[in-house]
Amino acid sequence: MAAGNWWVDFFDESYRRLWAPVLGEERTRWEVDGLCALLQHLGPNLTIVDVCGGDGRVARPIAAEGHQVVVVDVSRSMLQSGAAQVGGGDVVFVQGDARALPLCGTADVAFNIFSSFGFFEAEEAHLQMLRAIAAALKPGGYLILDTIHRDHAAHQAPIKTWFELDDRTRVLRSFEFDPIAGRSHEQLRAFQQQGEVSKQWSCRIFTGTEFDTMLRAAGLLPEFWFNGFTFEPFGPDSPRLLLVARKPGPRAIPEDASFELDVREVEMGLNPVHWSELAVLTCPATRQPLTSLDDERLAQLNAAIGDGRVRTQGGEAFREAIDGALIREDGAIAYPVVDNIPVLMVTEGLVLNDLFAETQD
Repeated sequence: MAAGNWWVDFFDESYRRLWAPVLGEERTRWEVDGLCALLQHLGPNLTIVDVCGGDGRVARPIAAEGHQVVVVDVSRSMLQSGAAQVGGGDVVFVQGDARALPLCGTADVAFNIFSSFGFFEAEEAHLQMLRAIAAALKPGGYLILDTIHRDHAAHQAPIKTWFELDDRTRVLRSFEFDPIAGRSHEQLRAFQQQGEVSKQWSCRIFTGTEFDTMLRAAGLLPEFWFNGFTFEPFGPDSPRLLLVARKPGPRAIPEDASFELDVREVEMGLNPVHWSELAVLTCPATRQPLTSLDDERLAQLNAAIGDGRVRTQGGEAFREAIDGALIREDGAIAYPVVDNIPVLMVTEGLVLNDLFAETQD
């Protein structure tokens, strides 16, 4: 389990490397487009504070649109990385705590993007952060906050997902959720030639109701609730929560405002798969894990994939070749390997063992 102040030194070079597939250009462009769809209602040349903005992944392209952005983050490593990448626009990087922001009543907008809320262990610290944001805003200024939706996360957990870096390092992400504490506990384990690298963190994930209560207690008025940057209505099944709240003052975004954003599929880096949906391939005769797939079993599996009885994250690559090796995790799960990449197999109404029930070893 992550230590209480894990966030102080968590966001380093290894974080940027391991999270690279998640925070790619496509996701960043999608988030920036969504923010611009909101900002267009507020006018040009805005003063914006990006709270927990890291290396300015979002702030830099927003500044290039003509706005002044102050990035506040506790990580010196992330801030230095961001400052080195500034290619234009008005961006200032400030090391500081989100509970004590360097602006006082001068910001038109505050961002808190990509689930950067809920890091603190003490419950009152999150309200303190919202109050600091409210203090940084001008009267009528807006907070735009994007995070995980607690209800959806609770139903998805536990999740374990494999992904691969450009250098073919395999990374296992684990996500667990404590419904009593309302906290996620996550881990990244990178398996590379030099050994294993592990990073752990924990985050308080709030319900919409809790956010509504905290925002009002901080002096902010919730105005819009969306399913992330899709701008679809926020509901029980929404994976993400994008909220827009205003500090009392002139209202700039009309209640019936329309937010135009191209509708497109965006790969968010991780496609969650439940442990309960995975299956070990076993020999029907011995009930032991298979160490290889003969031509007959491979043909059966490919047929099941083809007619939709079995879905895989490997797609067509899975159907082309399987080398038969198995990687076991927690004693009950196995992954066939395609080109040395673990492939998670998801079943729909079919246990993979049943697929081979008629085959004698």
